[in-house]
Parts: sequence; C-alpha cells; structure tokens
Amino acid sequence: MKRGNVCGAKGTWARLPLKRMNEEKTKLVPFSKMKTSGKKFRAKLKNVKTWCKAVRNRIKLGEIWRIFLAKIRGHIQYYGISHNTDKVDEFIDRATRILYKWLNRRSQKRSFDWDKFNKFMNKRSLPKARVMHSFF
Repeated sequence: MKRGNVCGAKGTWARLPLKRMNEEKTKLVPFSKMKTSGKKFRAKLKNVKTWCKAVRNRIKLGEIWRIFLAKIRGHIQYYGISHNTDKVDEFIDRATRILYKWLNRRSQKRSFDWDKFNKFMNKRSLPKARVMHSFF
C-alpha cells in the first residue's frame, strides 16, 4: 500500500479526498472511477454550515450570496472530475439548502419561503456541476 492511501471496501481504495472505484467497462478492459470521499463530502458540508451560521447576521444578503457562489465554484473546480458530477451536484443542492435554512434564522420572521428563495436564486444563478478535469 502506498503512503497516503486508505483501504476501503472490496474493490475500492481512497486517496483523499477522492475515492477510486474499480468498474468493468467491458468484460475485457476494467477502468477506474473516482468520486468524492464521503468523509470529505460531509466535512465540506459542515464547513458550509459553520460559515452560514457565522455570517448570516454580519454581512448583507448580496455579499453572502457572492461569497457562497465563489465557494460553490471552487468546489466545482476542485471536485469536478470525470464520473463525479453526481456528487458535485449533490453538494450544490445540500449547500443551497443549508444556506436557505440559516438565512431564515436571521430574525424571528422568516426571510424566505422556498418559492421566494427559488426566485432569488433564478436572478442570481448557481453554477452547474460539470467536468472540469477529464481523466477518463
């Protein structure tokens, strides 16, 4: 085992923060897929939650959204590799829900309902999950 590798389930190995999974493309030629490690995925969502809690009352909404988009773009650029768009898309969805939750906790009155938040997001669109680095 190489230094820095972590053994996973049968047929997988992880080199943090991505996890390689052995798949069979055809009966003759196996190939490897990589996806975001679950441990790193949860840690990144926890970082988003901590950040949302910290800035919800200290920064204006426009600035919060601008920084949030930068965080999402950075995640897409780092984790946007072949066969990993599902996990990146899931991260974007969960991070957006976390932001929605904490924006509604700025006062006793709700800032957004889900329809109003979707209208807000449509005006300032989120980046789409895509492959930034094609390995396969």
